[in-house]
Amino acid sequence: MAGAGGAAGSGGSNCPTGKGHCDGDPSNGCETDTTSSPSNCGACGVVCDGFCQSSSCSPVEVLATSQYWLPSYQGIAFTDTDVYWLSSSDVTDPSAQKYRVQKTSTATPGTPVSLVSNLAIVDQIAAGLQRVYFVGTQQGRVLYGVNFDGSNLSTELQNVYGVQFGNNRIYYASNYNGAAYLKWKDVLTSAEGQVYAVSGAAWNGQAVGSSFGVQGSWTKFVEQTPDAYRILDQASNPLQQGSGWATRLRANDNDLLWIEVPTTQGQDSVAKYASGTGQPVAMTQAPTVIDIAYACPTAYVSFALGQQASYQNGIDVVDATNNAKTTLLLNAQARSLEINGGYLYFFLGDRLVRIKLPL
Repeated sequence: MAGAGGAAGSGGSNCPTGKGHCDGDPSNGCETDTTSSPSNCGACGVVCDGFCQSSSCSPVEVLATSQYWLPSYQGIAFTDTDVYWLSSSDVTDPSAQKYRVQKTSTATPGTPVSLVSNLAIVDQIAAGLQRVYFVGTQQGRVLYGVNFDGSNLSTELQNVYGVQFGNNRIYYASNYNGAAYLKWKDVLTSAEGQVYAVSGAAWNGQAVGSSFGVQGSWTKFVEQTPDAYRILDQASNPLQQGSGWATRLRANDNDLLWIEVPTTQGQDSVAKYASGTGQPVAMTQAPTVIDIAYACPTAYVSFALGQQASYQNGIDVVDATNNAKTTLLLNAQARSLEINGGYLYFFLGDRLVRIKLPL
């Protein structure tokens, strides 16, 4: 086994510091960057279960294993004391009625507790004052609610394509019968209202999905048409627009972050940042941009570079003030990125993990 200064495998020379001949191919000596490779961290064959930085491993903390068919985003939510998440227990069949809502303590993580089990496919979760809300993708896209202790599972709403919780309200997006809505329901008073509505003659294929954010009294959301999008505020003032699809909107005060997905096959997705109506900046461009987490001014963007020989997964750590970027590679895809209590939480392969910030 050759380390960072081991045999190059090409001409018998030694590899320079930070390089290793790790793939066994005699034609390409010193091909591996051992300063950043999670499979060869500091030396060939040294596996890092986390991020390899400057030849040193920063391992993740594993909170749960055997987690399957995980949401790419919004699969993790928090209360003051616990982390909640969605997954399936069936490793082979994504359509099996084996989905569940689980939780564990954020202060002293232990064996996960299942609140609800044997569900049909679920794909979004939000934590409220006393209940967790999640969306079932089948049978009319039902919004379910369950108490933090797993009691009182109930159907809250139907035709729900996105859910968030803020300001004592469930915010939810609905699209049906030639109309699109972003509505809310106050869990304390049962009052109801809407942020956005388009229907009848005004409807021209608009839709509102899971890409919206709630902070205090304001809401920002994506209005989607078949091949273009607009990012609007709660007064429907346009902030940004573009072609393709916009997913995973993150909004923090005046900052906007989102993933732009092209409608043309083969083109890269782009993670973008903008301050209000300002010119957007491309932070990460890759065949698949999976998710974004944001703690001003730092964005964490997970990506996959494809299925070719150079296949790589990782997270870009981007300073939104100057777009300076550090790329950290991983041995599996990172999904559903969330920041809580100074940690970055995410699904890594078939596990729920976290790592202390900053990276």
